[in-house]
Amino acid sequence: MAPRYARTRKLSAETLESRRLLAADTSHNFLHPVDVNDDSVVSPMDALLVINTLNSTVRGQEVPNGSRPFFHDVNDDSLITPIDALMIVNRLNSRSNAGELISAPETHVEARVSSTDSNVSARIEYEQSSLEVELSLKVRNAPANGTFEVTLNDIALGELTTDSRGRGQIVLSQGDDNLGHLALPDNLLPLTSSTELVIGDILRGQLSRFSSETLGSHHDDNSSNDDSSNNSSNSNSTSRHLVAVFPASGGMTGKVEFESETEGSKLEQKLKIEIEGASPGSVFLVRVGEFTLGEVTVGAKGKAKAIWTNTPSDDELLFPAELSINTDTVIAIGDQTASFK
Repeated sequence: MAPRYARTRKLSAETLESRRLLAADTSHNFLHPVDVNDDSVVSPMDALLVINTLNSTVRGQEVPNGSRPFFHDVNDDSLITPIDALMIVNRLNSRSNAGELISAPETHVEARVSSTDSNVSARIEYEQSSLEVELSLKVRNAPANGTFEVTLNDIALGELTTDSRGRGQIVLSQGDDNLGHLALPDNLLPLTSSTELVIGDILRGQLSRFSSETLGSHHDDNSSNDDSSNNSSNSNSTSRHLVAVFPASGGMTGKVEFESETEGSKLEQKLKIEIEGASPGSVFLVRVGEFTLGEVTVGAKGKAKAIWTNTPSDDELLFPAELSINTDTVIAIGDQTASFK
């Protein structure tokens, strides 16, 4: 028999393998994908929960549905992989840099509403900046394949339709001509903890886990002096709005918008791509100049949308810092090209 010390393995780094999940809302947090422990706060703990699972799960073992208490599957691909942890880390990094990136006061509100007699729950996210106002509503564990009227304090928002898994979402906005958004009512009051959300006959309740913050609007009490040079530099701001429209080809149309706003040393950039009339399931490679951004996939209704920004959240992608866009920049979606104007 070999000596004991000869059988001792040295410690070494191993590549983490993916863990397979059964598709269900017990593994993916549809309301807030990067919130793994569903506590309404995105923190390093969420990433740690994914990493610990990757380290502790027996290699190759099938994971029974419902056996995990947390939502580890961030990207909803029915697997637990290092990509899930990376998405959380990227979100945390974008939040930590928010003070340097946001160029104007921005209001951000998040809230939940849960049913008292079922598992139906909803999440509202409201954002207001100098570029747009947007309200997003998601619901999970609702009746499958249903359509429900949505109101906030008796103000009609529109209809929400659920899929076969009981998930549904509507997005409303002002100052944003996204073809997939509903119009945000002008008389929508500021959201508070007493605001009541009603979704058909499946959910009614006031906003809970309510949080609200205004970013980029902090003022130093000692800065109210007559230093004209300081006041001049603080008020220095520029903005650009460029649009590229793709001519109809085989019933498909496309539009790309680029928005950039600079205030002092703070910069906010956003590139948005919209496609309509394409074949469901089609995948298009997106290029800006010589820079490849990635791919967009067309949904069941022939539509697709992708957003790149330097302050990404949820499904938004990170805008490359080295990418420069001008009026003569050519953008390509698949084989179709257009220039910004």
